[in-house]
This record gives sequence, structure tokens and C-alpha cells, in this order.
Amino acid sequence: MQVYLATIPFRSPSSGGANLATAIGWALVLLCALGLTLYVLHRRGWLVRWQARSAHGGPVPARRRPVRIIRHATHRLGRGAVLHLMEVDGERLVVAESRSGVSIQPLRVPTAEYAP
Repeated sequence: MQVYLATIPFRSPSSGGANLATAIGWALVLLCALGLTLYVLHRRGWLVRWQARSAHGGPVPARRRPVRIIRHATHRLGRGAVLHLMEVDGERLVVAESRSGVSIQPLRVPTAEYAP
């Protein structure tokens, strides 16, 4: 009686580390492609719905609506200073603009006195 021993495939020289290195290489290529795709989608703002924060770091808005900005009056105070009376979404603001910077303060006067 003769017993023929077949070679074990994982111990043969043709199926050694070459197949393992190829598999790891392809896995790394696929992971890099997935990471690049997610990075591009994040930069374009397409992943905001699935994130806990918006693209700018604030909370995710429930729905976007246009901001309503109305400039009621502009007064030049000097060569480098201008005073603006504005309304942003119903909130009245005084905007002081000068060479040194900009200051924004809420306007606190009764509605009857505020005539645009």
C-alpha cells in the first residue's frame, strides 16, 4: 500500500507571501480611495446631513432661509466714519464704521420713534 502525500498549498513556494502582500496592497489602495472620497465630500459640504455639526462648526440648521437685510439710513460722521441704521431679520442695529474698525450694536428705541 502506497500513500501519496499531497503538498499543502499554503506551504508551497508559489503561494507564499506574494499573495498576502498583493491582498494587503489592494486593501490599502481601497482604503486610501475611500478616505480621499470622504475628504472631498466633506470639503464640498455634502456630508453635513450625517454629521453632528455643520461645515462651519456650528449646529446643523433645521432649514435654510434667506437673511433679510434692510439699510434704513446712512449718516456720514466725518471723513473716515459712517453710521448705518440697519435691520437684519427684524432686529434693528446701529453699525458704526471707521478707519479703525466696525462696531455693531442693537438699536434700543421705541418703535414709534424709529421711522425709516
